[in-house]
Amino acid sequence: MKLYENSGRGRQFAPPLLPKEPHARSNISRGEETVTNEQLYLAVGIPMAFNAVLIVILMAYINAKVDGVRTELSARMDIGFAAVNQRFDDMRDLWRAELRRVEEIIDARLKHLEEKVK
Repeated sequence: MKLYENSGRGRQFAPPLLPKEPHARSNISRGEETVTNEQLYLAVGIPMAFNAVLIVILMAYINAKVDGVRTELSARMDIGFAAVNQRFDDMRDLWRAELRRVEEIIDARLKHLEEKVK
């Protein structure tokens, strides 16, 4: 771009030269056809549709991965809780056995006391 002097404001760039005829920069003056609405819709719509399909595929892939992780985690938790349940069952059986033993001891002492009293 050319520089020109402006009174007192220093150097500035010259404004761009505009074409003298209104269609000098358009395709009409060169004899080329213009873009139709259908071509514009296709030029914009096909990439948008392609991106939408890719996003849907990506979402389905991520959803499948999340479901797999959820299934694996659920299986691990079931195994872990089964072990905890088994430990609780074992502890309940142990308490019952101990309680039965204490009950037998108390019965034996009570019989002994009853025999002494008679």
